[in-house]
Amino acid sequence: MINDQKIIMATKIYLKSYEQVLKEFHDPTFATQVATVVTMVLVKEESIQPVQNPLFALSMLLQNAASTKKQDKKDTKKPDQAADQKDGETHD
Repeated sequence: MINDQKIIMATKIYLKSYEQVLKEFHDPTFATQVATVVTMVLVKEESIQPVQNPLFALSMLLQNAASTKKQDKKDTKKPDQAADQKDGETHD
C-alpha cells in the first residue's frame, strides 16, 4: 500500500533525478524519461528492500547515458556506408 511518506519520497527522487539529468544533458524529454525510470526502480526496490544508496543508482544511469551519448556522437561522424554502395549491392 502506498502512503503519504512513499509519495513524498518518490516525488523527491523524481525531482532530483530530473534536475540532475537536465543539468547534464539539457534535454527535458530525456530528463523526464530517466527520472521516471529512476523513480520506478528505486520505489520498487524500496518495497523489496531498503535502497542503500539511491545516488549510486542515479550515477550509474547517468554514466551509462553519457557513454551512450558519446558513442552516438562517434557513430554520427562515420560516413554513411549505404550511400557508398551501388544500386543492387547488398547491405551488410
